[in-house]
Amino acid sequence: MSLEQLRLVVRHWRLLVRNERGSFILESSIVVPVMLFSLICFMVAGLYMYHFIGLSKTAHEAAERTAFAWNHPHSNWHTGSAHTPRNSLYWRLGADGVGGIFKLLTGEASASVTLPQHSNNEGNGPVGKLAEAANHLPESVQGKLLYNNSLIRRTVQAELAATMPVIFGQGNDELRLATRASSIIVEPAEFIRNVDLAVRYGKALRDRQITNRRAGDAVARFIGREEQASFARHGQAAAYLRTVVGGKETQFDTTHGKRRIDALDASGVVHQAYLTFTSKQLEEVQLPKDAELIQGHPDVTGVVWHFFRRTGQTGKVGPPDHLRRKLEARGITVVIHDIEEQ
Repeated sequence: MSLEQLRLVVRHWRLLVRNERGSFILESSIVVPVMLFSLICFMVAGLYMYHFIGLSKTAHEAAERTAFAWNHPHSNWHTGSAHTPRNSLYWRLGADGVGGIFKLLTGEASASVTLPQHSNNEGNGPVGKLAEAANHLPESVQGKLLYNNSLIRRTVQAELAATMPVIFGQGNDELRLATRASSIIVEPAEFIRNVDLAVRYGKALRDRQITNRRAGDAVARFIGREEQASFARHGQAAAYLRTVVGGKETQFDTTHGKRRIDALDASGVVHQAYLTFTSKQLEEVQLPKDAELIQGHPDVTGVVWHFFRRTGQTGKVGPPDHLRRKLEARGITVVIHDIEEQ
């Protein structure tokens, strides 16, 4: 190639480089696909983030609402508003399950339910409360609701997961979203009561060489027994009272005459059942006998009067206020079993 031809090629090349025709098409063919791909990526990421935030919100709400409702079993799960129907006498005893009482010192009480929940498990125990909360969650949510009691802290934890299809995926490809949230169950007064109960009965169980499992089984049988709303006869109420306190029927002699005892428990506490009575009879006949037992009988450590609703009875259950004050002044404890008939 001669020098003249080389110069001609260079001149045409420079003209071609300086010519801007077609540059927009060339640049667009490079930039537009990159921008579209980036835009689609942002949209997909936003869609996944939206679903993840929704799942996280559900998990936090489930944990917080379940923790609040734990000690308020009659509150509305969604709003927290509560009404106060009459509970059974010992409802708090089973609030954390049987293990929550006798395992309080070791922190071993726990429970869980799997989502979605299709059973109608009801009750005041941990599994029943978790199942009740699970029924309020969407059917599409998977995972677990867990309860843990570690002595100084009780928590409800929600481990939720959900799946969504993968965009531009092959076949049935799915993306799994998972999140976790926990909330602390707070009620200092109940915690103090449970600690006091565990410390007091823990020592008694060790002294009697009774294992936690045996004690828990005994309370499980007690918790499983529903309190009756009313009784037709005194004998029925007395028999029920003996099953509750684990006592036996007996009789003591006093200077005021013989005193028939409906139930004397293992701790020496006298339990008396009352359905029909007159204030005069209680004050002039029964009160002096039981006051004497409290003051001087070596086998009696206390007296508790239990007042039950008679079948068909309407109105207030229990002694008049002035009589109740006299009973308490003489050391007699009054318990009112006022459960509404269904």
